[in-house]
Amino acid sequence: MALKTISGSSIVLQVNTTSSTGALADVAASTNGVLSINSEVIDITNKNSGGNKLYMHGVTSWSVECDAFVLADTTGNRSSDFAKACADGNSINVKFYDTSGQTNSATYTGVGFVTAWTETGSVGEFATYSVSITGTSTLTVAT
Repeated sequence: MALKTISGSSIVLQVNTTSSTGALADVAASTNGVLSINSEVIDITNKNSGGNKLYMHGVTSWSVECDAFVLADTTGNRSSDFAKACADGNSINVKFYDTSGQTNSATYTGVGFVTAWTETGSVGEFATYSVSITGTSTLTVAT
């Protein structure tokens, strides 16, 4: 059986930086995207646990990070759109998915807040930016 891998270039982040409703669009000129899902556990160790740690599931959180080139001539999902969403504290729609067409690849959707935005301009390099989005409530997973 051949192993089917998915190219990193096929993983796309889409957002709507103006509201938590409405159409989504690709993050223009993105070079990197990371989706993280974390589960916290609650320590329930007690006198009857036989000297072993016991845990139960607590809360789950998720976040997305993206790096991209700064583009001056695009509309929607520009670096400045993320800066505004961060400063205004507005929630945004997020979709992280695979565009390769592979079967059983997952699509993740949710609502989050831009919690960090950084723009960098180095001598001899193209200007880039990084954005961090922290999810609020449920991240929906569909295959």
